Amino acid sequence: MIRLIALLLTMVVIALTQSPDVWAQKDAKVYRLGWVAVFPPPTNGVWSFPPFQALKVRLAEHGYVKGKNIAFEGRWADGITDAYLSS
Repeated sequence: MIRLIALLLTMVVIALTQSPDVWAQKDAKVYRLGWVAVFPPPTNGVWSFPPFQALKVRLAEHGYVKGKNIAFEGRWADGITDAYLSS
């Protein structure tokens, strides 16, 4: 009985002294959501296109955090439709 207690105590001590890196999760993959728009980019840095804002809200409801596990990347053609061909 004493050997069993000693074995259990040894296992607990070993488990508690392990580096936290052993239990650490790997970094999550960052998904990129990109688009190409014909109109010019926003002047104040905020793109207020309602469907895009709704998409960001829904993604946040499902646990996506900008910069942590999702990134948004936009490209603008400034009204020049030929720019699509070079993208």
